[in-house]
Amino acid sequence: MRSAAIFKFADRYVIHSDSTSVHGFGIASDPYITLSLVSAMEDIVKSLLFAMNASKINVIVDVRSKTFLKEHLKFMGLKNRNELYTNSICCSVYEKDNKIVLMASNNMGLSGGFTYPSEKKVEIASIASIEEICSALVEALSRCE
Repeated sequence: MRSAAIFKFADRYVIHSDSTSVHGFGIASDPYITLSLVSAMEDIVKSLLFAMNASKINVIVDVRSKTFLKEHLKFMGLKNRNELYTNSICCSVYEKDNKIVLMASNNMGLSGGFTYPSEKKVEIASIASIEEICSALVEALSRCE
C-alpha cells in the first residue's frame, strides 16, 4: 500500500514515506522532504505523491533500537519528541481501493500522540487531478486539531 504522512509545523511542512515493517506495523521512512509554509500547494502534493510512491513493504527494522526514533526526529529537523507535538498537525495519506484517503489527526500531545478519527477522513479517487488532490489536502489539513 502506498502511504505517507505530512506534518505542518509553525514554520514548515515535513513529508515522509510510511512503510510497513516485516512485523506488520507502519514506520516512517525515506524520503523526508521539508517545504516552506509558503510553498505552492501543487508542490506540496507532488512531494506527498513522491513520498507515497517510495513507501515499501516488509522493511526490516530493529524494534528495540533506540536510534530509530532519534534518526526520525533528526530527519524531521526536531531535537526531541516534545517538539513533534508542539504547534503541529499531521495528516496520514494512503491509497486503497482506487482511492486516496487523507486521515486528519487530533494532536493529543506527548502522552497521547496523534489520533485519527474516521469521521475526519477525506477521500478522493486515485485518478484525481493534482488540483483535486490539492483541494482534498487543504480540506484534510483544515480538519486537523
